[in-house]
Amino acid sequence: MKTIHQNSHFFVFFKKITILCLLSILSNISVDASTFIKSPFNDLTLDLTQSHSDFSFYLVGHAYGSCLKRDNMVFPAASLLANIDLFNEDPKAKLVFFLGDIIRNPTHLELGLFKNSVATQINLPVFNAIGNHEKLNIDAYKNFFTSSTFYEFEFSNNLFIILDTELNHGSMIDKQYIFLKKALHKAVANSSIKNIFIFTHRLI
Repeated sequence: MKTIHQNSHFFVFFKKITILCLLSILSNISVDASTFIKSPFNDLTLDLTQSHSDFSFYLVGHAYGSCLKRDNMVFPAASLLANIDLFNEDPKAKLVFFLGDIIRNPTHLELGLFKNSVATQINLPVFNAIGNHEKLNIDAYKNFFTSSTFYEFEFSNNLFIILDTELNHGSMIDKQYIFLKKALHKAVANSSIKNIFIFTHRLI
């Protein structure tokens, strides 16, 4: 597990010990619980039937860069663009998770720039826990990428849960609460699940 920008939130739940780590989705998400999950960012698939005793994944927060108001800032963070080879050259890396705010303004231009200059340049399946900047124009985000903003999948004896903390002003209620509760109960009852990773933009 590695991180580029430190922002947003990432939770790791081990079966007997709980650790909280504060660290700084685009077409429909295809999930087949028995075979694969397809990244909505770059259309790469992750084979869920594979088992790896030693693998890593990357976390990236606040990918649009500086929070200073600059109307002409449309490209992703320079530090992110400069480190894409880091993802691609890591032999143990299997996944990349963004923790929201992948763009400053969810316009067609910025969404396209992120997809073309970042997502499709990464040779690993890419996923995103939606942030408040995507929420500024949620219809554009969903139309460009996907309407699924929270979901889960199992990979190599680990459960990965991506949540949408922009729903209901950050409150974990209604359908998403039911989804999360069901996923956690299922994981606790499954002795093959060793770790539970929960990705969010805000604290829950």
